[in-house]
Amino acid sequence: MSDPKWRGMTWNFHPIGKRGELYPRWLRDLIGEHGIYIIKEGSTIVYIGESHAGRLYGTITRHFQRWTRSKDHFRGQYVETDNDPGLTYDRAACRVAYYVTKTGERAIEMQDRAIAHFEPRDNVQGKLPF
Repeated sequence: MSDPKWRGMTWNFHPIGKRGELYPRWLRDLIGEHGIYIIKEGSTIVYIGESHAGRLYGTITRHFQRWTRSKDHFRGQYVETDNDPGLTYDRAACRVAYYVTKTGERAIEMQDRAIAHFEPRDNVQGKLPF
């Protein structure tokens, strides 16, 4: 399957390595950037997200680290949904595509449009709660 095209863009998906390995240079280069990212597991787009606060690296890598809502920091902050903020993926099974934006507002806009277009498996935005 070719990489998905959207709005005249081709999304190039990159491996992120195995658990315990240093994240690749392309990913570390995203420190301080705004942007949008797409996580693909096999041939399935599973999640689309964004960073509008210049934390694209951290926002992407959190999906490949263990954490859950049960940590004391999160206690009482979230309502129960199918999209637990601790949702993580196996690094070795996934690839990530990204696009750096000039502004955080642009990242939010692009994320919303990409979610509507690709309908990723694990995003809950725009889905009914039942």
